[in-house]
Amino acid sequence: MAKILGRNGIDRAVSKVVELANEYVINGHVYDKNTLAPRPLEFVATQSSGHNEILLYKTMRLDTNWQPNTSMQTLAIDNEDPSITYVFYISNYSNLGMQKIKRLSKGMEIVGSKDIGSTAVYDDVFEVMAQDSQRIWIKMHRSYENHWAYVYGINKDTLNVDFTLSYGRSRLKLIKETDSSLYISQTYDGNSFRIVKVGKIDGKNTVILTDNMAGWHNLAMPTDIDENNSIYITRDSVSISATNTLMYRRYEIDFDTDVVNASDVTLDLEILSPTNPKDQVIKMNGNTYTAYESFFLDSNGERYLNLIIFDYGLQSTHGSAGSCGLYTFRMDALDTMTLVDYKSFYPRLFRGFMPLYHNKVLLLADERGVVFFNWSPIHRRFDKTNSRDIPCMTVGADMGNNIWLQYRNGEVDLFANTLPIKIEADFLHDEYNFMGEEINSSIFVRAENYLGNRLATQVELSLIGDVEFTENGLKRIVKTTNETENLIIPVTIKGPGILQVNVALK
Repeated sequence: MAKILGRNGIDRAVSKVVELANEYVINGHVYDKNTLAPRPLEFVATQSSGHNEILLYKTMRLDTNWQPNTSMQTLAIDNEDPSITYVFYISNYSNLGMQKIKRLSKGMEIVGSKDIGSTAVYDDVFEVMAQDSQRIWIKMHRSYENHWAYVYGINKDTLNVDFTLSYGRSRLKLIKETDSSLYISQTYDGNSFRIVKVGKIDGKNTVILTDNMAGWHNLAMPTDIDENNSIYITRDSVSISATNTLMYRRYEIDFDTDVVNASDVTLDLEILSPTNPKDQVIKMNGNTYTAYESFFLDSNGERYLNLIIFDYGLQSTHGSAGSCGLYTFRMDALDTMTLVDYKSFYPRLFRGFMPLYHNKVLLLADERGVVFFNWSPIHRRFDKTNSRDIPCMTVGADMGNNIWLQYRNGEVDLFANTLPIKIEADFLHDEYNFMGEEINSSIFVRAENYLGNRLATQVELSLIGDVEFTENGLKRIVKTTNETENLIIPVTIKGPGILQVNVALK
């Protein structure tokens, strides 16, 4: 006798792709993560909503009308038993659920599952923040009462919610985790900014800072914490100057005493208008759907703080395309910054944002598709490198920084570091003057991954017109592209007419 299938069956919507520690689960079937080889007769019914969203280490849901459009950690590998993965998903009723998946000697198996929170129909947005030996800590934002925020401490053994902390209409971000506590920032509660401390043992919530300021922008989010135990966040100057211009504020946290010191940052914005100081301002939108996300980047011995402004929600437009952009500040001192580059995205209004590779690669999404921007250390700016102009429902990045795109028609594409996303080939000159004698020329070809880096990959080139490859006298040739420069291939033009070269992966 040989057991063919386990007891778990597929009784609801299944995620297209789920990432585990060493496997992917694709349409319920287990695949090896390194080789993408399927494991025979090994299935896991990984749950999903009716949209069958992919669930990777970082996941960005775009088929929505409110605020989940930044990357969220949707799974956790157990820090004491790496054979266990906790996967969080949105159910068919738009509520949060989780599955505990374990590698056993007979294969992967769901050893626990749980619906979390209310059974009412809300749009839940969630993120794994931290874990300890006993609990997984997640934050959740719910459309109930205009985006109510919670922190849950979930027992790893029972999957029950041991602690539920409610934060009202706000957005949360983990600042720091210690052995005994979580430090969390909170924005949008009564135009204030708070830092709270959550005890891991007792679930007690302690407010260690409340900074009340009229005009605080609702959807501003702080940076990660730096080596000086400081975070930076944008604010609106309306309470100071009665104008809606952007400012930065720094909070330095003493984690021994839980004392927080605040200071305003001086911004040098001269490059916005070198000859007119009155125009040296960054204006802020007054609505609650324009996102102001800040992040650090280290390059060539200098630190930069970047501010990206985009819109939350794809089904409706809330922000202004004119305000969508990317600002790069050089950090001259803790409380002094100089704007060194500004990039307007107009007329595009991006509505999703995912940073990768220590914030040196940015993935931005809107209703057209996704665009990649790479940091240029020479020019001290982000440059557009690639795009995929197909509307997406979900975007994911796995633990290997491979990109997965789930399109609105349900198809899924994988963009690995080693796979080309763009292949180009063309003649060296746009026009040739044929005078009755053969012309010796060349074509170039290159392949790039989603990072804009050249790849060595095998391609097949085909010529159209009265032209042939000099090497073999044929119209087809197979070559391997170069990792450092364009590959140059000689051709012979034998007559007049239209010339064309086509290229495809071999």
